[in-house]
Amino acid sequence: MELTSDAYRVVKALHLVTVIAGFGALALTPVWVGRARAAGSAGGAAVAAAGLQVARLAEWLLYAAGILGVLAVLVSDDVWQFSQAWISAAFVLYVAAIGVFHGMKLPALRRIAALLDPGSARPAPADLAREVEAAERKAAVATAIFDVVMVVAVVVMVWKPGA
Repeated sequence: MELTSDAYRVVKALHLVTVIAGFGALALTPVWVGRARAAGSAGGAAVAAAGLQVARLAEWLLYAAGILGVLAVLVSDDVWQFSQAWISAAFVLYVAAIGVFHGMKLPALRRIAALLDPGSARPAPADLAREVEAAERKAAVATAIFDVVMVVAVVVMVWKPGA
């Protein structure tokens, strides 16, 4: 089983680059969330806004990774097929990761950015720290789930069970 066509190699390389850039950027979320909180109200809003922009860019890279994964199967000269268990598992894990991103992680990151933005409607100072902390916990849980799903996906794609 050799996959040597230039088309396959290009698609696989692009798939790997988008996976590394997209998922890697999101794996670093705890870094900027912690820096935003530590920077306080003045710098924290800027750090959170920049982090949210990175997350939105990573979102597009995640979509590209999925599309390129499908293309890799299509240009594999039937070496890989959608009926193979590992490919089905990889797609389930991909959809789960996208679901965690949209359902948990992105809303928490938006909330953190909004809470740290002095120009937005914010709770009273006494409640602000508590709400930021709650949003950080949600982001941390989402990041942990997201990261575990991604590690399992890498294992599935490297060992290819059922191939």
